Amino acid sequence: MKNIILGFLLAIIITPATAQNADSAYFVNNYKKQEVYITMRDGVKLFTSIYTPTSTAEAHPMLMTRTPYSCSPYGESNYMQVWKSYRMDYVKSGYTFVT
Repeated sequence: MKNIILGFLLAIIITPATAQNADSAYFVNNYKKQEVYITMRDGVKLFTSIYTPTSTAEAHPMLMTRTPYSCSPYGESNYMQVWKSYRMDYVKSGYTFVT
């Protein structure tokens, strides 16, 4: 009985990790990240992360988020975690993200 319960728990733990890794790989392989400073009218420069789809076959809609909080992770090789949020649906639809 212990082996059955242990096997069931391992299956539950391992299955979501596989889906997360697949979604993460899709996002990293199909999007390009840029980090830029955008100057506002009053001269203040806002740090901005831009994720654009690598496909240029069509125009892509944009989802812009402005926040007083962090837009981490920082670094152009570090991508945000989309598989744990509502953004994964937008990624599959080819949206551009600006934060």
